[in-house]
Amino acid sequence: MIHSISNSFIKVEINSCGAELMSIKSLKDNLEYLWQGDEKFWKRRSPILFPIVGRFNDDRYVYKGKEYSLELHGFTKECEFKLVENTGQKIVFLLKQNQATLEKYPFAFKLITTYSVEDNALTVEHIVINKNRFKMWFSIGEHPGFNCPLFEGEKMEDYRLVFDKNENIEREFIENALMTGKSKKFLENQKIVQLSEDLFNKSAVVLKGIQSNSLTIESNKHNKKIRINFNGYPNVAIWSKETGAPFVCIEPWNGIPSTKGKAEDIDEKEGLIHLDAGSDFACRYEIIIN
Repeated sequence: MIHSISNSFIKVEINSCGAELMSIKSLKDNLEYLWQGDEKFWKRRSPILFPIVGRFNDDRYVYKGKEYSLELHGFTKECEFKLVENTGQKIVFLLKQNQATLEKYPFAFKLITTYSVEDNALTVEHIVINKNRFKMWFSIGEHPGFNCPLFEGEKMEDYRLVFDKNENIEREFIENALMTGKSKKFLENQKIVQLSEDLFNKSAVVLKGIQSNSLTIESNKHNKKIRINFNGYPNVAIWSKETGAPFVCIEPWNGIPSTKGKAEDIDEKEGLIHLDAGSDFACRYEIIIN
């Protein structure tokens, strides 16, 4: 079911299936900023990645000697969330473990996801609660796609990404949503990334240990901007299809995909959050349209 929140600046729509963001529209000019999905390129819009980011080798992992199967980016994107509250400017969803999730991920949890609007900003917050009497492991990440270009007659090459800090960072290469172990210098005391289709012809751009707290999608044709604040997320991926797809995904990650060819126990996987019994973990990011 589609739910909405709004104020005098923006209207936001969220699907209770996956608690997935479906629309971010400026009410001033009726401009849609969020990618609207297209089977030709990518049918999703902004799935929540939980309890893993990326995938395990062969989509399998081991916990306490038992093998489990878990799909790309986890199961949350297919789960129906419970609507807890909708005030008109804030909406809260809840997901708890069930028999289907326990078969893939043997942990009891609560995932509380809140969307709220203030002026021209959308804030997305997740709280993960460990309901077990023992430690649990997970990753959580974001995958919003944005229309790029925003207007007809433009092309992706008219846009750039601007980080809020100069970065000295390598690009980690992935293949089939697995880390390859290969990397290449990407930014050297720079903060601007020129967008182009060629940027994505090998894989998503995965940046581990990023120093910036935000990046902005800007155009050299107009002053429309989208800023994504992701303070607290250690890794960021930038992705689009290499086939002329008119969108770009900015993906803050609390986690990292497995390395290709390396089987692992879940408690050995790189980038997983270790959450003690009864504890909770919170993260949030913002999307600001100008």
